[in-house]
Amino acid sequence: MLYEFALDPEVISDWQSFRYFVEKFGVSEGRLISQFPKKWKRMVYQAVERNNPTDIDKKRIEFRLQHINDRLIKKSRDYNGVQSWIENALEQQNSAPFHAVITTQKLNIENVLEANEVDETLQLWNVPRQKRVPRIAQNLAQAVSSLLKIAEEIIFIDPYFDPGKRRFRRPLEQFLQEALHQNSNIKRIEYHVKVDFENEAERLTFGHNFDAACQNNIAPIIPDGFPVKFIRWKEREGGKRFHARYILTDRGGVLVENGLDDDDDDGGQVTPVVLLIFDMYSEIWNDFQKLVDLTQCTYEFDNEVTIWGTKRLNP
Repeated sequence: MLYEFALDPEVISDWQSFRYFVEKFGVSEGRLISQFPKKWKRMVYQAVERNNPTDIDKKRIEFRLQHINDRLIKKSRDYNGVQSWIENALEQQNSAPFHAVITTQKLNIENVLEANEVDETLQLWNVPRQKRVPRIAQNLAQAVSSLLKIAEEIIFIDPYFDPGKRRFRRPLEQFLQEALHQNSNIKRIEYHVKVDFENEAERLTFGHNFDAACQNNIAPIIPDGFPVKFIRWKEREGGKRFHARYILTDRGGVLVENGLDDDDDDGGQVTPVVLLIFDMYSEIWNDFQKLVDLTQCTYEFDNEVTIWGTKRLNP
């Protein structure tokens, strides 16, 4: 659901073009700019200098360039400094292709877009932001793989999560595999669950059973030595309902309409997976932050447990 574009530094060497293109990228837009090569930002600065902008426009671009990391994607790609940027990008299209290359040149080459012609009517540019995904663990994980691989923080939200049921454990194991494979930047993974008790004794009993079920069933599917925190919330009287299921990261998030569990019977069930617009993502992200003052949290905090993984990975 996230598409990698190679953006020629020359394309955004003036303020109007810079503003248009940069605003069209980000997880919520379904598009990411390839940081190709690693010195791509420096190449943009150099292109801007050659374009001789006004001092105001130059400062605008310099400031925005410092704050666009959430719109970039880094991959290991070869780059020959003797060749031009576009020559390198076209070579990549033969080996590890971008979704599209955007350049100032009119090349009439497949999957290469001329910047002046880019608009929402172009199929390559108008990328899908939702899809229907089979409710099979591997398919669910693959649908959000590109999001998990660029994340530093991940929050899974399913109020009905049950650590004792394999239909919840199978997707979680696949999600964790996608998130942690070749991604050494992960700093936090949490799973947020709803609780609803009639009395204190029931709450205490559930808390003990939930912790034990996580330790017994979830620790073996988490990579060895990695922690996942499970946080349980109750709805506040008259407050927001805790029902929808999401996967959120520090870069953006998705709604997984039918839940983060899979289809036990492999009966052909599907679920819509939808990229969240930025404002909605920000609101939901804030809803599930555990604040120092718990009374200020969107939901009433009940309990939490940190489970350390014991799964041995193949070397």
